[in-house]
Amino acid sequence: MGESKTLNQKVLIWARGKKGRKIGRGECWDLADQALRHAGASSSTTTGDDDNYEWGDVVEIKDLIPGDILQLRDWVVLTKVKRKLNRWLDMRK
Repeated sequence: MGESKTLNQKVLIWARGKKGRKIGRGECWDLADQALRHAGASSSTTTGDDDNYEWGDVVEIKDLIPGDILQLRDWVVLTKVKRKLNRWLDMRK
């Protein structure tokens, strides 16, 4: 008999198999919820509309492993776009 997979391995394998697909309503929660359910685990709980989800044990960032689920709240991501103009536009100056 082969070794059984850990919960994290099951979550990771299932989620990787869905790459590029819309899961549920397309919310990030939908992916985590369905990955956990397919792995045989419980989904999250919450007590109100603006509360954090409770997925399980809190893990320090330094201890994260593939298959762990992160919840990020109130994050802002800034990106910088660098674009080179085509030669025709450069010559019009």
